[in-house]
Parts: sequence; structure tokens; C-alpha cells
Amino acid sequence: MLELEARLLRLARNWTADGQPGHTLHPEARVTATSRARHTERMTTFVAAHYQRPIRLADVAAAAGLRPNDASVLFREMNGQSVAEHIRQYRVAHA
Repeated sequence: MLELEARLLRLARNWTADGQPGHTLHPEARVTATSRARHTERMTTFVAAHYQRPIRLADVAAAAGLRPNDASVLFREMNGQSVAEHIRQYRVAHA
């Protein structure tokens, strides 16, 4: 529950003062706030399903339908940590 609350707070923080989502991704990868959350959720779900095996950023990005660099930037913006940090934290929590 705390993880969901933290995600929602990060999502709210990414909105600009004019009520529009903040976009820092490559222009071709700009997505709506809902889509950003959906992509991030796909990445975290992929990590949860595959954490016991070696995971590459490219694998996580492919699960969300993104390029690795765009996935990395989006994940950090939405979760406040890198994909690698999330994987390590998840593995420790489930050890």
C-alpha cells in the first residue's frame, strides 16, 4: 500500500503548474500521465515476475514497449529510483 501511495505522489509531482503532465522524455516518447503510469506498472510487474533471473534494462523496457533509455528515464521519474535499484531492492525484500 505504501508503494502505491509513493507512486501516486511521484505521479502528482510530475504535473506542471498549468495542469499538464511534465514531459522530459524524448519528444517521440512523450505519453500521457495515464500512459506513463501504465508503462511504469508494466515494468514493475515484469521485475516482480522475473526477479529470480538475470534482468537487463532492455528486457524491462521491452515489457513496456519502450526503448531502454526512455524506459530508464520514465522509471526514475515515476519511482524515484533507477530500474537497477528497484531490482536490487525487490530482490532483497523477497530474499
